[in-house]
Amino acid sequence: MQRPRRRRWFVIGGIVLLLVVSVGSLVRFYTDLLGFDMQLGESFNDNQLMAATAGTPGASFKQSRSMIPGTTVAMTLIEFAHIERRLRAGRVQDPGTAILQLRVRDVVALTASLKAAGVIVVTAGGAPVEVRPGFPISIVRDPNNLLLELLPAP
Repeated sequence: MQRPRRRRWFVIGGIVLLLVVSVGSLVRFYTDLLGFDMQLGESFNDNQLMAATAGTPGASFKQSRSMIPGTTVAMTLIEFAHIERRLRAGRVQDPGTAILQLRVRDVVALTASLKAAGVIVVTAGGAPVEVRPGFPISIVRDPNNLLLELLPAP
């Protein structure tokens, strides 16, 4: 008896969408401190069909975009208006907490630079931790409370 042939699906791309409280501070953070080419959305979109589809009837939204440097992955920041918004902070150990991993040239130098700019360093001791010899990582929090894990470039 011959087994039925299974279809195999392969992911061929992706995009990162982040819902944020205020795009202004995040655009500056990602552009000035991390080297993204983030384009600030110019105005809020009042398309009520899209708002209702997102479960936010009556809301407006603004999108700011950038490619994640060195990749073909786009990142979009979406800010809503005319609805209640609350900033939430997840912890690394909490189930469902989002962490964006970024490969960087120098984890130690970037962590020091971010810390000097007032960015919260979550990693124990407020500095990179070597998870194995020669492989330091650091976890920081962006202004919207998203955790960023900084990893050395391969």
